[in-house]
Amino acid sequence: MTMSMNIDDENPPSTPFTLLQTRRFAAPSTLLRLCPSMDLLLVLSASSLTLYRSVTFQKLVTLTTNNDNHSTAIALAAWRPDGRWLACVDQAGRVLLQDLEAILASASSPVVTISEDTMPQQPFTSLAFPSSTTQWKALVWYHVGKAHASWSKHEDDEEEIPYFLSGDSESHYLPYHKKKEALASTIPTRHTPLSLLIAISEDAGVYQWHGCLHGCYPILQQIPISTRGDDVRVVTSTNLTQLAVSVISSQKTTITLYSIPSLHQHRQALQTISALYASTNTRLLRLQEALPEILGAWKSSLKPLDLKLQGLVRLLENYGLFEATTLRQLLVQYILSGHTRAAPNLSNAMDQFFTGVQMNDQLIQRLEASLTVAVANVESQCREHLLEPAQACVHQFSTLHGLARQIAADPLLNDEDGMLLSAKHSMRCLQQAEGLLLTVERTLVQLLEARIRLRDWVAWLRAVGAQIKARGTAPQSARHENARKRRVPDAVVQRLLRYLSESSGDEASDHTTESILHLQFAQLLQESASGDGTTSSTTLPQCFTGVQSSAQALFAGPPQCITQQMQTKQLYFGGLSTTRPMAMIIRMGQGNAATSEGLYCPAPDAARFRQWLLVARAVDEKSCVDVHAIPLSWNGQNSVDSPQTWTSRLHLDGCDEILAAEFYSDDGKSNLSGESNGKEGNRQSLVILMRVGNNVQLSVVSYEGLELTMQPLTPRESNWVLPQPDTTIQVQFSSPGDDVDEENGAVFGKTRTVSNYTGRASLVLSGSRGMAAVECPQDSDVQGVVWNLFDLEEDEEEADEVSLDE
Repeated sequence: MTMSMNIDDENPPSTPFTLLQTRRFAAPSTLLRLCPSMDLLLVLSASSLTLYRSVTFQKLVTLTTNNDNHSTAIALAAWRPDGRWLACVDQAGRVLLQDLEAILASASSPVVTISEDTMPQQPFTSLAFPSSTTQWKALVWYHVGKAHASWSKHEDDEEEIPYFLSGDSESHYLPYHKKKEALASTIPTRHTPLSLLIAISEDAGVYQWHGCLHGCYPILQQIPISTRGDDVRVVTSTNLTQLAVSVISSQKTTITLYSIPSLHQHRQALQTISALYASTNTRLLRLQEALPEILGAWKSSLKPLDLKLQGLVRLLENYGLFEATTLRQLLVQYILSGHTRAAPNLSNAMDQFFTGVQMNDQLIQRLEASLTVAVANVESQCREHLLEPAQACVHQFSTLHGLARQIAADPLLNDEDGMLLSAKHSMRCLQQAEGLLLTVERTLVQLLEARIRLRDWVAWLRAVGAQIKARGTAPQSARHENARKRRVPDAVVQRLLRYLSESSGDEASDHTTESILHLQFAQLLQESASGDGTTSSTTLPQCFTGVQSSAQALFAGPPQCITQQMQTKQLYFGGLSTTRPMAMIIRMGQGNAATSEGLYCPAPDAARFRQWLLVARAVDEKSCVDVHAIPLSWNGQNSVDSPQTWTSRLHLDGCDEILAAEFYSDDGKSNLSGESNGKEGNRQSLVILMRVGNNVQLSVVSYEGLELTMQPLTPRESNWVLPQPDTTIQVQFSSPGDDVDEENGAVFGKTRTVSNYTGRASLVLSGSRGMAAVECPQDSDVQGVVWNLFDLEEDEEEADEVSLDE
């Protein structure tokens, strides 16, 4: 038998794109998102959100949220651009962030509940809408990319000199957490480029969008969107100064452009402000949470002594000694007079108390040891959860005050519409933080004083107990020897008399160790000081409230300043309204760059623009897509100052209906990008899901080389109407190895059949990873949905043809 293989070495047969994995889900999925940097994807259904390995579809963990001890389903989710954090919106209207490392560390459990208690960063619950009518429409996360390396920088684009020299203080900008080293790579710092978490909500028919820097600092809140619709999308420019929100409804399709120049002009200041916002808020919240914990630990440490005092109080009450005196006066009397016939009831009560089982010397010795350990633990908690956060707040508010003074002195940063950061408010925050630190230090002093008083009190109890038990025994007995060893110096007795002589609160009814020894530590941890005038200064909760209120006033400045400078324009589409698919992307333009490599330019006469909004919209002619390139300004001027657009219509050969469309782009900012010079990469295409006959095909068309035609925009009040294209470009599709005739002026794309059924289909892309996820229509009798995962960068080689010759 002879075996031979017939292979065409020059043109091996292949199919466009490589099918990586196919997965069927029993429940219809409402959302699928590919992680931009790791082999992960999330699938959101009506009941749960589940993380999978993207290549193998291995199930890792299912996420839920906890609201008032009730499990709440997740409504939306989005990856942080670096893929290390996950933002989730639950049905209660809260946006919660979770460290992906923490999620994967809990992957041994089939279900992980995300709550504010499990989140390492408390202030990352920035967006919360308690209204039950609030619905979330979209959640996306973008970050700033670098300017192109070949651009000739405009004077407004020059890198700003640091406002002040703060030394190597990177660790001070980390939100408070025990594992600071583990968080250093994920927490935003003053060197972290800005990122913007954008959420779109709908409440009683009113659409709004909200933006948070680094997902934690609410810099833009409740920005209105005039149009309502079911399909809402958001894209931003590479420097976050241009934001486009598209809303598709049955009545009209609009794109609202928001120009936010301050995000670029103040980008370095905002990096510092947002990082310090996350850090100071986390530290203050941790300090607030630590107060009841420390107070509870303190009360628990004194409880054994309080129980013994209760026994003494009962004995004194039985002897009728509380009729005209207090416990402290009785103790002073006993210390001064001892066992005497002048006060037989007091002497008998004390003898009975100290000879009781509860005052056994070994028990008192163990109590002393446990009390020492418990109070030391309280001190350790105070230093870790009170002193360290207070010291960091002083340092960080000092940094903010220096930044505010620099902004006030710089005319380029001190805008006419408002100051980014108020020096008055920052000074107030610094003063409040210093007052908080002084109160924390005074609290530690009171704790140290309490340790000394408790030591003296327990030593006196052991000494008196040993003396009473040794009374009436032989001079050389063991009890006499123990009494001599446990005798306390006169200095201890004098200090104890001073403790008991100090005035405190309600002495007649308060028979606790704190009241007897006049310990003021707990008073500083409570909401208000005692009203007897013994504590003239403020308490820690009062100081915390002062710092928190002043910090809120300080951090309210940047959102107000940025919102005042924001400008908006609306773009409408000419012709009949349609709810057909639409895709958007904002690209970097050529501007005045010396080369056009990695930059977009739709025509030779459009090389001067630095930002472009690209829109691909399916039209009523089911085989056509209108492509619009709308110029945007790099420096944050009005987005449509030039009333023109470059446009053309793409006619897709063989297409019967367009089901979905997305722009496929490697933005050059991903961890997977080979270069970090600001180039956008080579993956710039338009991906279309289209119906051809009874099949659904996945098609990719490169638009980089398309030369579009300039057309004017039609004004409508203060907005603009996009024209219908007057030129058409034919798009033909070919398989690898097919002969392509490029002389007829047609554009060629790649296509592959992904399903033999027609129906609902959706498309999700990850340009940084070169992948596409396609929800394929199936037979109507089959329950659930099927997702196919494709590698768009490699074609799938078919099996070699083998012939057998005998």
